[in-house]
Amino acid sequence: MRSKSDKKKPLVPRLRFPEFREAGAWEVQTIDQLASKIAQGGTPKTSIPKYWNGDIPWITPAEMGEDAAHHYAETTLRTISREGFENSSTELLPVNSVIISSRAPIGYVTINKIEMATNQGCKGIVPKKNTYHEFFYFSLIVAKQRLNDLGAGAGFKEISTSTLKAFQISIPKHIEQQKIAHCLSSLDEVIGLESHKLDALKNLKKGLMQ
Repeated sequence: MRSKSDKKKPLVPRLRFPEFREAGAWEVQTIDQLASKIAQGGTPKTSIPKYWNGDIPWITPAEMGEDAAHHYAETTLRTISREGFENSSTELLPVNSVIISSRAPIGYVTINKIEMATNQGCKGIVPKKNTYHEFFYFSLIVAKQRLNDLGAGAGFKEISTSTLKAFQISIPKHIEQQKIAHCLSSLDEVIGLESHKLDALKNLKKGLMQ
């Protein structure tokens, strides 16, 4: 177990790209320090038809996941109208926000590639200029269990905005964030392509068996 003095020491990752080995330690910062905004979600009344099927994409945790297929959100299953948006607590997220499910379950993460709103089961984190959204995305993926451990509630666990703001992440300078994120994103692309190939082979096998 590390001593209290050890915990205060800056983090120097064991594995690092060669050009960053002398770049100094990563910093531990809270999400509140890394984000310009943490937006709330909300749901317009489902009993009012004119609040739905509009031109504002609206995402829920059910559409998010942990694998490469859910890295980006470019479409949503449902949309809300401008009137529905104005009559709910949801907020419109700018492109490249990092959306995290805050309940049922905690820790699904995606990056929106179009402006969109969310339901109350999500929080939208708008990174600051020096926080690279892709690196932030992977940091939250890695931190899923830690986030779940902070969840509270009797019926189902939920992580509050205040808890999320205080959550700490280790982060390097922006250029190193980009290098790491681009490497991991490339792997996600390969995983996605291989998954499509596997699905095609499964369908071929099924057809041949029939």
